[in-house]
Amino acid sequence: RTQDSGLRTQDSGLRTQEKRGNLAKKIKLLAMVFWVLVSTGGYSQYSVSGFTMFSTLSTANKNLAKNGITVLPNGYLVMDEDLDLNANAQIIVQQGNAPGGITAPPYTFGGRLILQKKLTCSAGVWQGIRVYGIPNAPHFMIDPDESITNDIVAYMGLVNEDHGFVDIQEGTIIEKAKHGIWSTGGGIVQSFVGPQASKPQFIDCKEGIYIEQSKQNPSATRINRCNFIWTNPNLHGYADYYYFVHVSIIESKDIRLGGCDIAGEYGRGNKYNTDSKGTGVLVTGYESTFSIGEAGNTFQNAAG
Repeated sequence: RTQDSGLRTQDSGLRTQEKRGNLAKKIKLLAMVFWVLVSTGGYSQYSVSGFTMFSTLSTANKNLAKNGITVLPNGYLVMDEDLDLNANAQIIVQQGNAPGGITAPPYTFGGRLILQKKLTCSAGVWQGIRVYGIPNAPHFMIDPDESITNDIVAYMGLVNEDHGFVDIQEGTIIEKAKHGIWSTGGGIVQSFVGPQASKPQFIDCKEGIYIEQSKQNPSATRINRCNFIWTNPNLHGYADYYYFVHVSIIESKDIRLGGCDIAGEYGRGNKYNTDSKGTGVLVTGYESTFSIGEAGNTFQNAAG
């Protein structure tokens, strides 16, 4: 009887442990659901898990995408059609999971977002694009060697696909976003637009490109031949551009900017004063480093 009592006690303990485990799973699930609802304003959004051309989506899915898009690990989305997002919508590009990394197996690559068209918000202001990296994972599997000019792989390096990745191509316009593109933890942002191509544009974004905690060195984040323009601070609820920044580099290393035009159009001339012009490029953090590409950058008098 003593042995039987001990088995019953052990069985009861196992059931209690199982209940606690199930409760923990439920709490984790509820937390994830809460995060999704908060980040999307409580509305359903469109998720991408494989290769997708936006223009091929159904009308229902395109309408869903107006509430926001999440490019999941292993997802690949080509924005080959304009999208007018709803106010406060956001596009999220998730990172993958490096071996022994932040998520459980199976192994996945980071999401990839290819920009080719206009993203705007006629209903007000949207949140912009958020791309995540893996802080402790390098950006390259093979580091670039700029001394080798006739071999693209050697010159550009072989990018580590574990990170979320945003590719800014010709035809891209990001308009009226709080953060045009916000990179966190090494999320990769690249723009390689040829000299004969029209430049991608960031128009009326409170922060055009915001890069934080990208400490990989060498870095694969390269911003080449982009235009940054402001036309009206009132869109974001401000009278001037004092709190506006076109490019922010925060605690990040080896970020390159080249061939970019950085300016603001609103209130040029007498309406401007030195405190209201906004900031062209802001670099903060003890370890932050950036360099100017061979094409240089143009800073017009409306942006400080």
